[in-house]
Amino acid sequence: MWNYLLYAAAMVGAFAGFLALMFKPLWQRKGKNPFEKHAREDEIEPMMMDHAERDKVLKKLYTKASVKEDDKLDAVVIGSGIGGLTTAALMARAGKKVLVLEQHDVAGGCCHAFFENGYEFDTGIHYVGTCERSFIRRIVDRITDKKLGWTPLDDTYDVALVGGKSYNIVKGRKARRDELVKHFPKEEKAIDKFFETFKKTKNSGPIYLVLKTLPKWFLSILVKTGVVNLLWGEYFKYATMTLSEVMDSITDNEELKNVLGYCSGDYGNIPSEGSFAIHASVWDHFVDGAAYPTGGSSEIVMQFVKQIRKGGGDVLVKALVKEVLVENGRAVGVVMNKDGREIRAPIVISDAGFTNTYKTLCPQLSHMIDEAPTKQGPTCVCLFAGLKGGKEELGLTAQNWWSIKSDAECKAFRNMSAEEVMAGGDWELPGVFVSFPSTKDPVAQARKPDGSSCTAIAFTPYEWFEGWQSERIHSRGTDYEALKGVLTSKLWEAVLRVKPELKDKVDYMDGATPLTCKFYYNSPKGEIYGLDHDPKRFTPEAMIALRPETPIPGLFLTGQDILSAGFAGALVGGIIASGVVLERNVMLDIFAMVKEEKKKEAAAKKKE
Repeated sequence: MWNYLLYAAAMVGAFAGFLALMFKPLWQRKGKNPFEKHAREDEIEPMMMDHAERDKVLKKLYTKASVKEDDKLDAVVIGSGIGGLTTAALMARAGKKVLVLEQHDVAGGCCHAFFENGYEFDTGIHYVGTCERSFIRRIVDRITDKKLGWTPLDDTYDVALVGGKSYNIVKGRKARRDELVKHFPKEEKAIDKFFETFKKTKNSGPIYLVLKTLPKWFLSILVKTGVVNLLWGEYFKYATMTLSEVMDSITDNEELKNVLGYCSGDYGNIPSEGSFAIHASVWDHFVDGAAYPTGGSSEIVMQFVKQIRKGGGDVLVKALVKEVLVENGRAVGVVMNKDGREIRAPIVISDAGFTNTYKTLCPQLSHMIDEAPTKQGPTCVCLFAGLKGGKEELGLTAQNWWSIKSDAECKAFRNMSAEEVMAGGDWELPGVFVSFPSTKDPVAQARKPDGSSCTAIAFTPYEWFEGWQSERIHSRGTDYEALKGVLTSKLWEAVLRVKPELKDKVDYMDGATPLTCKFYYNSPKGEIYGLDHDPKRFTPEAMIALRPETPIPGLFLTGQDILSAGFAGALVGGIIASGVVLERNVMLDIFAMVKEEKKKEAAAKKKE
């Protein structure tokens, strides 16, 4: 992958050529390198296990006293999702004092976890791909000074359930290909064609990242002159095709299509609506296996918050921002919702998402919503169950299950009314994701050896719940609870189709709806992946629109709307934003870091 990144960067450099001075921002490396190695990487730091002590890190409240009037902040970040935390942590490593303000009562966004009846549940990080010295692993190691551990999932980390059959999704490119051919021997040519097309898209995909790091004005020239399509048309050809369009050109076998498209839930689109580019990216992300953060998803937040505080900054919760403070056309801070207080900083970075930022935080820019290249992404219902019995006792494994239905079945489900859903019946939820977080984390097993946690998720229309969106949480009435109850029961039925032996093992159970997501994530329609990942999002024109820069000087965006969904997408979105804010090409810093690490690894291997 890195060879392709360097190749793409070289092509951009060649194009700039004699205008090198004009394009100096492409290569500039001002100030301190946020990816420099810190001496404390070698320090041994035991994991903080006490809940009260962890809460001091993750749940530090915003109060008048928590932010002093004379604090000289370099930046304020709105939202503590992984995008916001990444940008803040990298700025802290570059010597900047950053304040992160989170509206929820715990930091982390989709990385946060919660405890009920002694069971720990993740809310968004269910697994992360290729964590053995990968691009993402190296970046996270450097940001956290190697204080975040990863526990591998089983080699068969996903199981796709299609048409009453189970298909193992295994670690390793060749192993995965061979496993598919074993199930579909007559489709070997089609499978190889899929892998070939996936490889083409994956190999050209890094240009999407490189182009995102270019100055906006320069990228606009590349797009308007057609140079982008001339040089990188291969990527945009597949990026603007749906997954279904690509698969239809490869095979007529509907069951094979469902298996190849099984992980479309990782970005929230059914195959006929999602870009093939994002699917290829997800497929590649997990091709060498998957891992889970040791200590749970909240351990990611712990380590990022510590970095921000080491830099003199802070992360505060219950700190809802009312609006961005703008003076003389420039962002100069934020206004707090709780007390109307102004917190000033020369830089404001929003991890609240494209829509929230332009609709709520900067209402003077609400017209930007109409200029968005795509609509809001999907929302979901969730099940959280605490089970009596440990991993071995219940026969659980460190893997996920995906119950896959056809596009037609998914669309038929979306077209149901809330009343039809509440009436019950023998219908099944399509596209259900089932996971047992405690099986992936040895720390969770040690915390509660006699219990296991279960999570199940399915996408649902927000419109079913719209009538209750103005009601207070926990006070939405009997009809809302009835709808929530039916969907929670349907999720549990999906779990039992995977593990029928768990029927009598429930110790705790609760559900969440799109309004739950809206409340805790503060997303306009409960969306969990930000903007939609349809082909419109991956056009050259969308690359100009979805960037850190905004029309207001001093205000920037970060997170998954900058690049793509998921932990890796939001993390890299945070890196891109940090580069813009620091006026430094941090991608070059990453190249140098990887080169240095690989050199050391090769030398160490020689000595063995």
